[in-house]
Amino acid sequence: MTALTLLSALILTPLELTIDPSSTPNVNVLPTIQLQTSTAHALTEQQLLVAQAWKEATNQFVDPTFNNLGEDQWKQIRLKSVVSIAENDPDDKQEVYATITKMLKNLGDPYTRYLTPDQYASLTAYATGKSTAGLGIQLLLDPGSGSVVVMTANPEAPARKAGVLPG
Repeated sequence: MTALTLLSALILTPLELTIDPSSTPNVNVLPTIQLQTSTAHALTEQQLLVAQAWKEATNQFVDPTFNNLGEDQWKQIRLKSVVSIAENDPDDKQEVYATITKMLKNLGDPYTRYLTPDQYASLTAYATGKSTAGLGIQLLLDPGSGSVVVMTANPEAPARKAGVLPG
């Protein structure tokens, strides 16, 4: 085996390097090195998504105690969540989303939650005015009569097409 072949085999195979300091009592002698194949595996796409959600929650969560969980327990929750979806079907996104939601619920914070891509798209469309949901009217409470009055009706909206007019 050439040095290049050995080097490429070492790069492509996860290894564990162990150096025994007791094997080098003399400074002029090289230490003994043992190479063992590692049992570590790369994370799946779903596991990376769970890990990324955990990282974002960790970076943005205001309470440094993670709502009294403590940093170590919060890390254990991440590990359990990542491991729990290791064998999932790669196409089963709903299970991954459910795992992330369950992981974040451990924080006990009603404002910390995971939005699926569809939920996020819906929320941003609504927030930016690009949503097609709703009637397309603005209502105002008339303080004199106590009645609700249509202030404006968008000409392209369902309410206007049904005949609802301001006033």
